[in-house]
Formats: sequence, structure tokens, C-alpha cells
Amino acid sequence: MNSILDLISALSNAVIDLLRKILEKLTQIEYALGQMVRLLAKVVEQPAASLTDAPAKLPEPAPDEQELDQLYDAKYAAERIGVVERTVYRLTEKGMLPVHAYHRGQRRFLHSDIERCRREYRGG
Repeated sequence: MNSILDLISALSNAVIDLLRKILEKLTQIEYALGQMVRLLAKVVEQPAASLTDAPAKLPEPAPDEQELDQLYDAKYAAERIGVVERTVYRLTEKGMLPVHAYHRGQRRFLHSDIERCRREYRGG
């Protein structure tokens, strides 16, 4: 009987690990889609004349910006935005604050996304 329980436990752990990996990949895809949506929104906002003047080119962040754009947990995001942690998860569900990665089951957010969300949420 113990060997069956051990087998079930091992299989359960394997399934949980697999689901975590799938969730992490889906989160990365969600983040990439968010970036694409923001890029498309910028393109749509540009005047038609500027679109024909130069070929489309993806904007690249400055090297300083990339190095400073660290990952933070929901607690930091909540403090920075000025809300409780539950609101951070609601903002994530609404697509206002994309999850960049998961670390030990906790959502991690880019500093730039937190700041952008803070400006949008607080209107400043």
C-alpha cells in the first residue's frame, strides 16, 4: 500500500512541476503579447505621414534602462502603486500590470511595468 501512495505522490509532484513550467511559459507569452500590444498602440497613434517616411523599426530600450529594470514581487508593486496586494493581482488580471516571471510560485514584475501601471492607475 505504501508503494502505491509513494507512486501517487511522485506522480502528483511531477504533474505539479510540469504545470508550474507551463504557467511560467504562458506568463512569458503573456508578457510578450503585452509588449506587442503596446508597440501596436504606438504605431496606431503615429500620424500616417510619419509611417510612410521611415521603415518600421522596433524601439529598443537604452542599455541603462535594461540594466535598471529589475524584477520585484507583488508586495513591492503594491507599495509602489499605493494599493494592497490583492489589487495588484486584480490589475494583473485586467492586463494593466503584466507578470514578467514566476519565482517560487510568486509573481515577479518589471520595475518599468510597475511604474507605468502606477502612472496609469494614479493618473500621474
